Amino acid sequence: MKRVAIAVSVLAFLALAIYLALGSQNNTPAQPVARPSVSPVVQQQPTSNPVVTRNDQVAAACKLVPIKNVSLSFNTAGLVSDVLVTEGQTVGKGELLAQLSNREQANAAVATAELDLINAQLELKILYDSAPLKAAEALKALADAPKEVQEAEGKFSGLQSPSFNQADVAAAEANMIFAKNKLEKAQEAYRPFQNKNEDNLTRAKLLSDLSQAQKEYEAALRKYNSFFGSPSETTISQAEADLALARIRQEEAQRTYEILKSGPDPDDVALAQARIANAEAQLAAAQASLSNLELRAPFTGTVANVNLSTGEYVAPGENVMLLVDDSEWRIETTDLTELNVVRIRVSDPVEIVFDALQDRKFGGQVLSIGALGENRQGDITYRVLTDIDALDERLRWNMTCSVVIQTR
Repeated sequence: MKRVAIAVSVLAFLALAIYLALGSQNNTPAQPVARPSVSPVVQQQPTSNPVVTRNDQVAAACKLVPIKNVSLSFNTAGLVSDVLVTEGQTVGKGELLAQLSNREQANAAVATAELDLINAQLELKILYDSAPLKAAEALKALADAPKEVQEAEGKFSGLQSPSFNQADVAAAEANMIFAKNKLEKAQEAYRPFQNKNEDNLTRAKLLSDLSQAQKEYEAALRKYNSFFGSPSETTISQAEADLALARIRQEEAQRTYEILKSGPDPDDVALAQARIANAEAQLAAAQASLSNLELRAPFTGTVANVNLSTGEYVAPGENVMLLVDDSEWRIETTDLTELNVVRIRVSDPVEIVFDALQDRKFGGQVLSIGALGENRQGDITYRVLTDIDALDERLRWNMTCSVVIQTR
């Protein structure tokens, strides 16, 4: 029995020693163990802080948005006269979507402005078309001017130092006698008709002949009398004024020809062009007033929402329609913080999973990274857009999704 007790004690001691030895080994710090990469888990309600699944990945909550959308409104107030589209309808760029009343007055203003512009343009055309004729007339006036100056100089010089010969006196006397005889015949022919009604054509013709004969006689008489006696100061002053006027006309003829020989007067052209510019401005204003009564599609797309009806009063700037270009779609992040946006680059590949389509994954790449951060519940987040490599007819605007961005 004593041997058995000793044996049991030895075994117990050995067991204790082994236990202590194993315990000391277990207290040694554990070495890290490599973990297999795991695809990110898509949450139905993403949190505001994206989960970093790996050092080379960033996950973020996002939504599906069209490539382009715009809220449409009128630039002026008025009553809606026509709504020409419905929700879901596809429209082309420039297509009329709705319009306000009072278009008749606006159309009339446009028509008037168009007519004013045509007239202004016609005035400029006439200037250029008539330029050759005006240049020819100016050249003729320039050619005639020296003769007029010469005649005026001769008349003025003759009054200052009269000189004549007997032949001139005889010719003047003969002209005076001839003119007197013509006057007497005209008086004799008119006398039987002088008491006729004023609307009598024969009386009117004879009276005109008599008046002309009287003028010719008086002129011949003055010419004859000019050879006798000194001219009056009035006559000399008149001759001097006629000479000055003839010289001015010669200078004006020269100036006009220099201006017109190469085309219409530049001042006239400038005035016509100013009228055209004013007419164009008036037309643009009238067209803008008409355009303000219309709502047109700025691009080809789908009418997503219509918020007006015929007969309704709308205010300027009031959103009445939403137009969407759904020919392409984008993924827009909603909670990508400043801690992770610095790790992303344009063209980084992405993997997209929609909350409503958990059974399908979509690919794409980063298209743009927002430059301005937005404070969302205490976090500074940035808007990142990615494309999507395929579409599914079940996808709708603003559907939520999760995106995993493969960083570099």
